[in-house]
Order: sequence, then C-alpha cells, then structure tokens
Amino acid sequence: MTLDLTRRSLLKFMGGAVAGVVLSPMPWKLLDDASIWTQNWSRIARPPRGPISWRDTTCTLCPAGCGLRARLVGTSFVSAWPVSGHPRSAGLVCPLGLAAAQMRFHPARLRGAARREAARIDAPWLVVDADGAVTDLGRRLAVRRARGATDGLALLDLRPGRAMSQLYREFLDRQGGGLYLTLPDAWQASAAAFGGLIAASAVAGAPAPDLSRARSVLSFGAPLHDGWRGGFPAGDSENGHRPYLMQIDAAATATALRADRWLVARPGSEAPLALALAHVLVNETLNTDPRVAALADAPHGPAGSFRALLADFSPERVSRVTGLSPSALRDTARELANRRPALVVGVGDPGGGPLGAEEEAAVWSLNLLLGSVGPDGALGLLPATGIDFADGASPTATSLNDIPDGSLDLLLVDGSFPGAPVPRELLRRKLRGPDSLIVALSGFAGGAAALAADLVLPTPAPGEWTDDVPTPTLAAHASYAWSPPVAAPPDWAVHPAEWLARLETASGVTGNFTSGRARHEAELVRRAALLQSRGRGQVFDPRDGNTTGIANLVDPNALGSVLARGGCWLDTASLALDDRDLRLLGRDGELAARWRSLSGGRPGGSAGDGAEPLLLTIGGDLAVAAGSVMPPVLNKLYRESELHGGSRKAALNPATARRLGLADGVAAELRTEHATRRVVILHDPSLPPDLVRLASGPGPLELGDPGEPQTDILELGGASQRPVWRLTRVVLKEVRDVNA
Repeated sequence: MTLDLTRRSLLKFMGGAVAGVVLSPMPWKLLDDASIWTQNWSRIARPPRGPISWRDTTCTLCPAGCGLRARLVGTSFVSAWPVSGHPRSAGLVCPLGLAAAQMRFHPARLRGAARREAARIDAPWLVVDADGAVTDLGRRLAVRRARGATDGLALLDLRPGRAMSQLYREFLDRQGGGLYLTLPDAWQASAAAFGGLIAASAVAGAPAPDLSRARSVLSFGAPLHDGWRGGFPAGDSENGHRPYLMQIDAAATATALRADRWLVARPGSEAPLALALAHVLVNETLNTDPRVAALADAPHGPAGSFRALLADFSPERVSRVTGLSPSALRDTARELANRRPALVVGVGDPGGGPLGAEEEAAVWSLNLLLGSVGPDGALGLLPATGIDFADGASPTATSLNDIPDGSLDLLLVDGSFPGAPVPRELLRRKLRGPDSLIVALSGFAGGAAALAADLVLPTPAPGEWTDDVPTPTLAAHASYAWSPPVAAPPDWAVHPAEWLARLETASGVTGNFTSGRARHEAELVRRAALLQSRGRGQVFDPRDGNTTGIANLVDPNALGSVLARGGCWLDTASLALDDRDLRLLGRDGELAARWRSLSGGRPGGSAGDGAEPLLLTIGGDLAVAAGSVMPPVLNKLYRESELHGGSRKAALNPATARRLGLADGVAAELRTEHATRRVVILHDPSLPPDLVRLASGPGPLELGDPGEPQTDILELGGASQRPVWRLTRVVLKEVRDVNA
C-alpha cells in the first residue's frame, strides 16, 4: 500500500489542522495557565504597598555629596529625588544619585563573605563562612603583632576625612602599627599642584573654584556639565546668568557639546597650551598690569623668571603641538582677559586619571595671572585645617603610589566609592607574595574595592548606614554632612566598623571597647559637636529649606540633630593670598625644566615595532568611571541607548578607520605596550584623526554581566606603573575568529 500524497490533499490536511487548533480548547488553556503562572512566579518583583513618606539623606556614590530625598513606600526605599536649595548640589542630582535606590538590589551585590582567586580576572566568587574568614585574618594579625613586625599591614581609605577614617587609623594603631594609605584622584592631584605654587611660609589653603562668580571659564577637559562638584550654573552666557564657557577637549563630551567655544586640541598638549595662553596674557593682553608684571618678572634663582620661560611658548611655536592656530590661542587668552573674573580649571576627564602635575601647575598659573584668587575673583581659598577633625590620629596618611611594590602581606581596602577609577593592578603589585591578601570591606563584587580583592567582607549598600561626607576637593565652600539611612540593611551586611571590631577580637586585641558601630556613632557625634562649638558657618535644614547661622543654635546638640535628618553644614571662612606668597615656577623653580621637557607635548609611549601612529585616550564621565558599581537602570540605559559606548567599544575617526581597514562594528584587537584587549570598532566623526578613545567604564562586571574575561582597561595605559596614564600609543588589528 502506498501513500498517494498530492498538493491538494496536503493543503486540505493543513487547513483542517489549523481549524482544529483554533476550535480546540487545549492551546488556549495552555496560554491561560502560562499567563497565570508568570503573574505568580516567585521571581516576579512585587511592588511594595503602604503609606508614602519622604526621608532626606546625602548621596555617597561619589565624593560630591549631593542632597537626596528618598521616597519610601511603607519601609521600602523606592526612588531618589533632589533636595531643593541644597547648598552642595544646588537642588540637582546626577543620574548616579537618581538611581541610588537600585543599589540595594544590584546583581553584583554579595550576600555573604566571598572569596576568589584574584590572580585570575575571571575567577568566580564563592560564598564562605564569615566567622571562619575573620578568624583566619585575626590569626594573621596576631602572628604579625607577636613577632613585633611594623610593616606588611596597610589599610587603603578611598574616601579619607570621614569618621571611618579615624577608626581605620585607630585600628592600625592597636595592631602595633601599619600604613594608612590614600590614593589621590585627579581632583586631589590638581589641588596638590596648586599648593606647589604657594610659598612654604604662607598660610596653607585649599583652592575653591566658584563657577557662579566667573564671567568666563576655560576648562581643560573638566566635566563641568557631566559631574562637576556643585554643577555648572544654568542660564544664558550673554546676559550674565552663567559664565562664557570654553572647553578644551579632543572628544565630543557632554561639556564640549554644550560649550560656547569648543577647542579641539591634541591630547597631551595641555601644558604647552596653557603656557601659550600665559604668554599672550603676560606679553600682550595684561602687559600693563603692574601685578602681572611683578609675578612674571619675579626672580626664581637659576630658573630665571616666568616671563623668560614663556619666551619658549609663543602661540606660533605651540600651534604645531596643540593643533590649534595661533589666532585661536590668542583669541582664547583675550577672551579670558576681557571677561573677568575668569576661571581656568584643570582636572581633565575623570575617567582618564590625573592630568599631570605640570599641566595642573600651568593651569593654576593662568588663574594667578588673571587675578582670579581673592574676594574679587572666582577662585577662593579655603583654610586647609578649617574642619580638620583629627584627634591625634596616627599613622599619618601615605599615598599608595609612594610605597614599594611587593611590600604588603595584608591590604584592607575601604569600600567607599571614590571619585575616579582605581587601577586593579596597582593594588595587586603592592603584595609581597602568593600568600598575601587583599581584603575589601564592600557590599559588591566589583567597583574600586572588590575588583582586586581576594576576600570581600560584605557591608551595607549606600542608603543603609550612616556615613559622613566631608568637603569634596575643589568645592567652592567647605561643608560637612551625614548620610542617614533610608533603608534597613540585610542580615549579612555588617557595618564596616563592626568588621574592624571583629578583626580586633579575633587577633587578640583586648581592652574596654564598645562595639564598632557605637564607636563610629560616637565619632560622628564628636565631629558635629566640634563644628558647633567653633560657632562658625551655617547649617541647612532640608525639613524647612532654611539656612541658619551656627551661632544662633542654642541646643549644643542641634547641629547633630540637623545632620541626622539629612542637613548640611556650610563654612563661611576664607583666606587671602599675598602676591609675595606666589611662586609661578614652583617653590624651588623646578617647574621650568619640567615644562620645557613637555614643550613638544606629553609623550604617549610606544606600542612596539611597526606600530601605527595611533594615540589611545582613556576617558569616561563621572557616573561610569567613578570606581563604583553602576545602578542597574543606568546599565540598561547605557547598553540600549549607546549614550556611553562602554569599555568594549573603541571609537576612532572614520577616515583613520578606513586607512586601517576597520569597518564600523568589526571586532578588533587593541594592543599597547602594557596590555591587550578585544574591542568593537565604533566610527566617530567628532574625533580627530589618529586618535582612539576607549571608555574606562562600565565594564562587564559593573553591568552585572561578567561576560568573557577582559584585561583591566586602565592597565592598557599602564595605570599601575606611571602617574599619568591617560594616553599611550596603540595598535589596532581586525580579528575575524573571535567575538569581541
């Protein structure tokens, strides 16, 4: 018997089958069951129910410390909003702060103590017994103390100046000594460069640029519209509501696109560019100002004078290095002189690390020539010890960059989110041997603290504990705030001060100590009382939006009460500098030789023989490059909108890409003398030729998706080996057999 299957019979069969499916209740029943199941699935997020309330706090996702108003449904923290009139944020909050409520549920959050083989960048995290981990660490500390060792132990504080910073120092002191380490970011490096231009005998002070007092601003890559501390004044530059902004930037950043004038200068030419502007100010625009003449002609030993140095940096000479015409350089200097008070800021792109000590010194020299410092200028000077809470604390702070490689057996890392990315390899290089450990006090398997760690002891997420927020570097005014909790931490998240107390107990340190959390709270109260006792400054209360003078507070605990409900203390003190205190060539005149060595631009290194003449710049905005773990909503936004390309996309000019045979979207290998990384090519016509730009974040881990193992992006520029790593030579080659 054979089956006689014709086209007609096949069509009749298919039609009958379709009709049977439609008439049968089976598929509709299955769809109904699936719908009911998905609506009652245990993993579906349940919207909280309850009364709506609001609670004020301070954001700790970067050092800026903006005011946040938390919206709660019942006891659940569901969203964050800006606080109107807040003195630290002017009633604004960046995307990072607006998404703060999601940090408690981040995919990278650890739910217990976790260990991994940190030597492998793709090593998985394994949850371990927290008590056992603390016992093991305590044993290490006890052995070290018993043999009288004074080295090998260090604690890295990524947000110095807080109450926890005091407890970290006390912990090291009770362990018989150890190194209290900090890692200066680009903002702190800029402030340090300013200090190098002030005579050692002068009153120490911190620079405080105030954008709201400037008529014009020249920015060397600073993110004024995308993360500057205090924000950029809104309004129209023509009628004086905001300063006239000139941005020096090779990439089309948010600030460059919104500037009144965008100067596309070659990366690495910032020092000669600033000195060319100084040349115009001294020899042309401000040459009749006796104050400027006195500063420029002041003798500086063998280095001569600042005016003599500027002879080597005329706009005609510097034009070739910067890529800007002599007329553009002269017009920029004239604009600053004509629109005073003028302000010049450095710092650069926060994702690219420090701009360089020589570049920052040249930038601050422009401010001094323009008369920006003082009551009539846009650059204030804060007392360096205006709110110094140190109470005989020891040991003193040491920069992580200043300690030798291979010198530590145990490195504890504070889990606060810093204001810049932290090179993973820089931390690993400080370890002595294979048995040495990096232990992070952090709530996340990522970010600056945990990226290099062998062991993570989980702490509360931002918004789940009270931290204090001291004055951000380069802020216009000194300030102090607390971040009162708006949500309860889970059981596994332990206060960082409690971890210290447990380690002390496990190591055999004895004494009549209170709990770690009680010690931290006592230090917070002490600081508030100290500020109030000085009787200086004002306090902002978010409850009514009013600002009151400290001298008007009657209750001795009044300031602490306001800080506990999300308020902020704001200082009113400032310093003045005498022209005799200024040293445009540095205290010892050493800047002259260093500036001359950079007259051709900062070198970018070499990628080896046969390298294409390409220069890699690493950068990124504050939200994605702050060494923190990004909120999930920003991960989704940046992934799907490509608002930020992410650390897997290498952008370059289409003409350069065509010369190299690299089509848009192809996979490529990016190689420097320091490391290699797989990337996807992105054509960006806004970039200058022969320039490759790579975002320093977000990486796969920050996005909650480990993906394939990737080289630490900062190491492409050699961040663990040199202080200025924002540009380096690079080779790009297409790869056809591997997905980037």
